[in-house]
Amino acid sequence: MAYKPFKKNSDGSLTEIPIFADMASKDAKGNIIDETYAKVEYDLVITTQAEFDSFCTSIKGGTSQYESVLLVGNGGSFAYTRSGALTLPSNIIRFEGKDKPKIIFTNIATYRTSVFNHDVTEDNKPLYVTRGIDIEVQGITDLFYGFRGFYQISDCSITTTISTVKYGFYECYNMKNCNCEGLGIYYCYYLDNCKAYNFQYCNYINQAKSCATTTAGFYNCNYLSYCEGASDTTFLSYSNCKYLYCCNGTMIRDSAGQSYVFGACYYLHGCKAENYTNAQNGWIHGFYNCSYLNFCTANSTTTYKTLGFHECQYVSNCSTTLKGKNVTAYDRCTNLSDCIGVVTGTGTDYAYDYSNGYEYCEKMTNCEITITDIRSYGYYYCTQVSNCRASTIGFADVERTDGYGFNGCKYLSNCKSGTDGNQTSLLYGTNTHVDSETVGD
Repeated sequence: MAYKPFKKNSDGSLTEIPIFADMASKDAKGNIIDETYAKVEYDLVITTQAEFDSFCTSIKGGTSQYESVLLVGNGGSFAYTRSGALTLPSNIIRFEGKDKPKIIFTNIATYRTSVFNHDVTEDNKPLYVTRGIDIEVQGITDLFYGFRGFYQISDCSITTTISTVKYGFYECYNMKNCNCEGLGIYYCYYLDNCKAYNFQYCNYINQAKSCATTTAGFYNCNYLSYCEGASDTTFLSYSNCKYLYCCNGTMIRDSAGQSYVFGACYYLHGCKAENYTNAQNGWIHGFYNCSYLNFCTANSTTTYKTLGFHECQYVSNCSTTLKGKNVTAYDRCTNLSDCIGVVTGTGTDYAYDYSNGYEYCEKMTNCEITITDIRSYGYYYCTQVSNCRASTIGFADVERTDGYGFNGCKYLSNCKSGTDGNQTSLLYGTNTHVDSETVGD
C-alpha cells in the first residue's frame, strides 16, 4: 500500500530502490539478503556520540552538507542523546539506521513540540527514505509529537515513559512496520503493518493494530483493511470510520454505560466484532449506528445486555451469534436483507430475562433467526417483513416458557416460523397486515 522509494538518475529519471522486506532478495533458505546498504553510498556514517553531535551542529539555516546519512547503533546496546528537538533539512534525502540505533531526546519542555522532524519539499517526496530509527522521549510533561513530516518511513519506533497526551507519528506518509504502542498515530497516510495505542484522522491503513484502552482505537480514519482493534476497557474500537474491509474488533467491558466495537462507521465489508463481552450493568454493541454493511459478523458469548447490530442501516448478508442474558441480534435496524442470527439465551427469570432476534427493525427481506431462551421472540415489533423465517425454542424444564416467531409486527409477507418447546405459536400479540402466505410449520 505504501509508496515505494526511488533514487534520481543523472538524466532526471527515477529508479525504484527495494528497501522493504517483501521486495528484498532471499538466499536459498529464504532468509532476506539486505542489499540496501550496499546500494547506497552515504555522505556520512555516524558511529559515535561525538559524530552525532557534530552532525546536529552542522545543520544550519535549514540545510545540510549531507544528502544521505547512516546512523549505526551497535545492536541496540548504545544510544545517542539529543538535548532538545531535531529537524532534518529538506536536502537530507536518506536518513537510515543500521544495527538498531536509538536517539534519546531530553529537555523537551514546550507544549506541542515536534521532537524529530523532517522538512520536505514537494519535488523530492518520491526520493525521501527514513528507516530503522528508534527514538525515546524523556522529560516532557505536555503534549508532544514524535516523528513529524517524514515520507517513506519504515521500521521506526518511538517509546516514552511519560503519561500524557502524545502522538508517536504526526503528518507522516507512506509508513511501514512502524511502532508506537504507547502513543497515537495522528494525521498520517498510507500505513502498512503499523502498531499504535490509537489512530486518529489517518487514511489508507493496512494491517494496523490498535491497543487502546480508554479511547477509540481507530477514530475518523478512512480506507482501512485487515486492521485489528482490541481492548479490555475501551468504549469503542472503531469510531466514525469509512470504507473498512475485513477489520476486526474485540472488547471486554468492565464498566457501566454504553459501549460498542464499531460505532458510526460507513461502508463496511467482511468486518467482525468478535469475543466482545459485557460484565456490567450497561449495553454493549457489536455494530452501532453503522451504515452500508455487507458480510459483517458480530459474535459474543457468555455476556449480558448485548446487541449484535443496533440502529444500523442497509445491512446485507450479515450474521450474528450471541449467548447470554437479555441479548438481541438486530435492534432498531432498517433495510436488512439476507441476514441471519443465532441467539442462545441463558435466562432463568421469566420476568426479566429474554432474547430477541430482530427488535423494532424495518424493511427486511430474506432474513432468518434461531433463538433458544426462557422467553424469546424471533421478530419483535418489526415492520415490512418479507420472506423471513424464525425458529424460536423455549426451555422445557421451567414452569413457563414462551417462544414465538412474530410479535406485534406489521406488514408480514410470506414469512414462516418453525417453533418447538412448550409454545408453538407463529404469531403472538397484535400482528397486522399479515398475508395468507405467512404460516407456521
